[in-house]
Amino acid sequence: MMVNAVPRSVRVASWVLAVVALLLALSATFILFAPIDAANFTTETGLDWSEFSAANPEASSYLVREARALAVGYLTLGLVAGVLAWRPLRSGNRWGFVALWIFTTGMLATSMVFFGTGDAVIGATYLTASVASAGVLIFASRSPA
Repeated sequence: MMVNAVPRSVRVASWVLAVVALLLALSATFILFAPIDAANFTTETGLDWSEFSAANPEASSYLVREARALAVGYLTLGLVAGVLAWRPLRSGNRWGFVALWIFTTGMLATSMVFFGTGDAVIGATYLTASVASAGVLIFASRSPA
């Protein structure tokens, strides 16, 4: 009978972090195809997106491009974090823990940006993901090797 050398807490952390990272990547992929949420744009600006984009094609093109560029960055971040959660974290490499703390801190900072601009729903989503990630990283780091 083979004994699994990876502590259960690290396996759990690996799964949770991989899921969080892949959900981030999935949401970023969605933004690539739908970069502007017209309802959110209206709520935040008081302007109708279709009217705004028709009246300001250069500005709307700029906003779409910037949203897609950020989506590519978050897609990349999510995929890299997923790989880090699956391989280095599971093998006990300390640099994997450090890199995943950077990922977790980035999600926390993103939540603060959304909270700071009054978008509590998206802010709470990123805050929940960062707290869950921090929790499992702490849980995994306290387990015996």
